[in-house]
Amino acid sequence: MTQERFRGEDRSGAGPALAFALSAVLTLLGLTAFTLAYASTHPSERPFDLLRALDAGPDWTLSALGTTALLTLALVGLHEAIHGALTLALGGRPAYSLGLVHGFLPALRCSAQLPRGGVTRVAVVALAPTVLISALGAVAVAYAPWGGWLILPLALHLGGCLGDYWAVYAYTLRKQSEPI
Repeated sequence: MTQERFRGEDRSGAGPALAFALSAVLTLLGLTAFTLAYASTHPSERPFDLLRALDAGPDWTLSALGTTALLTLALVGLHEAIHGALTLALGGRPAYSLGLVHGFLPALRCSAQLPRGGVTRVAVVALAPTVLISALGAVAVAYAPWGGWLILPLALHLGGCLGDYWAVYAYTLRKQSEPI
């Protein structure tokens, strides 16, 4: 959520290994949380059974992978659309771009030029998609009949939100270093 446009470079200041490690931790936390949400309302079922999936044959496995990929892409698009909608609502101008993170991981990004407003405004725009998608996703996982299909895409989405957390952190550091 910084003012410069995304050109595919690493703006986090962390190396790729640290960024991917932190993203993996977030993904595992999401996987755990969304699986627990599913289990809380489906105590006698398993959200996914790897052995059953492998026994189902390659057609089912490919269908499951394709469904997971499409749901994950849809969540990424929704995530960036939420950034853009909030930016517009706050009087800013969103700009969307495609690029590669660390030179190989495809990414869609919404950069924002917000009117002056402070850390709170930046934090709301940056973190709202994570909060909204995760909260609504947890409800869908728990109560929708197809909720188990959302566990992995929601966990992957959460892991991908690392850039938003970093943007708030970097913006906060930049603001703290400015004279009052």
